[in-house]
Amino acid sequence: MNDLTFFTNEPERDLYSRFSNILRNNTQFFDVLVGYFRTSGFFKLYPAMGDTEVTRILVGLNVDSKLVEIVNLSHKEAKEAFSETVVEQGVRTFINWLRSGKIEIRMYVEAPIHAKVYIM
Repeated sequence: MNDLTFFTNEPERDLYSRFSNILRNNTQFFDVLVGYFRTSGFFKLYPAMGDTEVTRILVGLNVDSKLVEIVNLSHKEAKEAFSETVVEQGVRTFINWLRSGKIEIRMYVEAPIHAKVYIM
C-alpha cells in the first residue's frame, strides 16, 4: 500500500487516524523514533498494531512513569494501579508484547533527541 496522504490536524488525516489506517493495512514492521513515549498513546493505538510483527521504539528524551510502573508490576498490581486510567487489556497487551519481543523499546541516553520518525 502506498498511501501518500499528508498527516494534518483535519479529521481522518490526523496522526492517530492515519496511523490506525496504515497499521491495519499490511504493516509488517513499525519503527519509531520519538522524543517522548507515553503509555496513553500506546493504549489508544495498540488495537491497530495487532497484525504488525515487530514494533521498535527509540525514545530520545523521556518515557512516562507509567511505563516503568507497568514493566515492574505483576498483573494484579497493574490492574489495581491502572484501573482508573487505562484499560486492563491495554496493560496486559503491553506486557505480553514486551515479553514476546513484538514490541521493543529503548532509550537513547547519549544526547537528547526530539525528532519524530515513523517507518512502516
